[in-house]
Amino acid sequence: LEHNLYGIDIDLRSCQLTAFNLYLKARERAESEGAADFHMPNVGIVSADNRVAEIEEAEEALNRITGEGTDLREAIGDIIQTFQQTEALGSLLDVSGRLEEAFESEEAQLNLSDYDQGTHQSLNSFLRSLREAVDQQTSDSFGGQNLRSFLHLLVVLTQEYDTALMNPPYGSRGRMPGKVKEYVGRHYEYTTEYYINFFEVCDRLARPNGRVGMLVSHSFMFNSSFREFREDFVGDRGSFDFFSEFGYGILDNATVGTVGTVVRSNTFSSDSGTFIRLADIKKENKEPTFLTAAFGNTQSRIQRRYQMELSEFKMVPGTPLSYWVPRELRDLY
Repeated sequence: LEHNLYGIDIDLRSCQLTAFNLYLKARERAESEGAADFHMPNVGIVSADNRVAEIEEAEEALNRITGEGTDLREAIGDIIQTFQQTEALGSLLDVSGRLEEAFESEEAQLNLSDYDQGTHQSLNSFLRSLREAVDQQTSDSFGGQNLRSFLHLLVVLTQEYDTALMNPPYGSRGRMPGKVKEYVGRHYEYTTEYYINFFEVCDRLARPNGRVGMLVSHSFMFNSSFREFREDFVGDRGSFDFFSEFGYGILDNATVGTVGTVVRSNTFSSDSGTFIRLADIKKENKEPTFLTAAFGNTQSRIQRRYQMELSEFKMVPGTPLSYWVPRELRDLY
């Protein structure tokens, strides 16, 4: 719980409920194993509400630790200001870029050489030490609490992960606030759409050959706005390991077709991927049909499971993810 599980949500209540649910599950497991003296460790669940960037009361401690007026302090200040002024940005905050550049500069390395015995090999290790130092040098004022929470968020956003999972907001780009859209346009590669930009966040956080799992709208399968994304992940940036087209009815009160997929990140494409088609199945039958297609007998009247050579997708202009189309039809292109 303490070292292997992390989570971010823009809603503080969701973070609190998640932490409480983890506590209940962990305590139940500990008691079943005979560990009656279970104590819940600190967990890496953090809120990405922009109010955690209201740190004015704790700026003196931050100046003292990082060096007032230094490039590194200015870069941290820019990150704080951007996060504070861009409501609903959440975990789309790009912590690398200028902050990493400032950390790696010669000035920053000289200033930090005597700080915490000069042990910082990465931006993440520095932010961890900075958070610990802030813990020791700030009070329980709102500003102090916010600064500690914000630094915790930066730590989580600069780690590498074996697996990143997401269930991002479902909605068109029209629901994205103007300031967030402008920020995403400057800091992200793909079109300004919540779920594809959240995928970019996870892809950046995943280790080479790591996995990104997502439950998202099916629009990226064919829409021309997502062509670059499709080409990248049937190409040399990664690959679709597993792909299940669920269709409608998976999420309560959500009128959107959904896809659940696992993408191999930051690596050359694997040869093939597994694709499962459930879009035409009624809601109450999706789960048993999925289990049969994924793990049971695949010899049925209607083909549900497809093993696709990922390079075949590029045969059709626009790289649509039409995995059920036979090779003979693709050859016509």
